[in-house]
Amino acid sequence: NITMTGVSEAAISGSVTLPAGYNLASKLMDVGFADRSRINVLYDTGASTSFTYTTPSIPGATIRMFTFASNAAGTRVYTTKPGLAVNATGVSIPMPAGSELSLPPNDATGINNNTTFMYTPFTGGVHLVRFFGGSRPSYTVVTTATSTTIPNLASVGLGLPASASYTWSVIGFAPFATVDAAAGPGGWLDVYNEDAEGSSSYSASRTFTTAP
Repeated sequence: NITMTGVSEAAISGSVTLPAGYNLASKLMDVGFADRSRINVLYDTGASTSFTYTTPSIPGATIRMFTFASNAAGTRVYTTKPGLAVNATGVSIPMPAGSELSLPPNDATGINNNTTFMYTPFTGGVHLVRFFGGSRPSYTVVTTATSTTIPNLASVGLGLPASASYTWSVIGFAPFATVDAAAGPGGWLDVYNEDAEGSSSYSASRTFTTAP
């Protein structure tokens, strides 16, 4: 037998700040406990940037907020804000602009290892520039820079195939000042586990064809 008892209520309130051209798609909230268990309590698909939500007032519990926004170009941005009090007020959730692809244009041809790929920065973060070739070799470049090239790995049998179709996109993770910071303690592991405050962005994809 499980005995259920009621808990008192509290309320959390605040606002989301969006970058220019973005629309808020959803806000999510869960309640966390000292043993690291969590209960999802909210999924709001409304576009309002201000919020007030009822929360369970449980000793030792904390609130974690997730927000998701996108723009007309298909770029998506996610933000995580954990460790909030169940009765927090004035919660501020700023969302950064995601990386946008610049050059080369979509359906570019004649791409090789000297071609420069450019994109706008994911402020305060690192970029994962992904070149996906399906059954062919695929490449991921991790960098804080806003341009890169496809690495030449011909010496290890992973050279860029000729006349091949590829897609490319950019994923951003913040806040990380350097690639070493992202790869070290408190880096990507916490971001993927959603235990740390931070943001991620996912650009739309473009296609290209490698040189003959």
